[in-house]
Amino acid sequence: MMQMLVFVPGLGVSSSGNQNWIRIAGFTMQPSEFLKLSLALWIAFVLLRKRTRLAIWHHVFIPVVPVSALVIATVMGGDDLGTAMVLVLIVLGCLFFSGAKLRIFILPMLIGVAVVAAYAYTSENRMRRIMDLFSDECDIQRECYQATHGVWGWPAAGSSGWGSATPRRSTAGCRTPRTTTSSR
Repeated sequence: MMQMLVFVPGLGVSSSGNQNWIRIAGFTMQPSEFLKLSLALWIAFVLLRKRTRLAIWHHVFIPVVPVSALVIATVMGGDDLGTAMVLVLIVLGCLFFSGAKLRIFILPMLIGVAVVAAYAYTSENRMRRIMDLFSDECDIQRECYQATHGVWGWPAAGSSGWGSATPRRSTAGCRTPRTTTSSR
């Protein structure tokens, strides 16, 4: 319900072409952040209840896909493609880790890639942001801030998330725990 507040005049705030924020009593927040957690928990609950029926495709998709599509549509109504893509990945991740067959992901993934490409291509704002990522003349303190810092962070963390600057727990110098055995 909070996501619908972004469409209420006076509460919804537009930023960079996206209508995905609300301002109440001087505080600004993005309701779609709560949607991410809520959707993941709800899907996990539904799939847990249906775990014995997940080999049948319609038990995998109903009610997960229609409800998820409605949630994603409310985010897309505010033109927030990035959050919508994260929500899609949450849905696919939940379905994948529930043990759903991989073959049922092929067609939705192909359609999803085509929709995202078309949506990005038809938006001047998104195309500018994509092209700024590959431009040498982009101001990294303004329009390229997020993309540039994301690219800079990738080599530091790597695909595993453990970069060279990340402290790791060392067991050097730690005492070995004693185990006691009783002989009777």
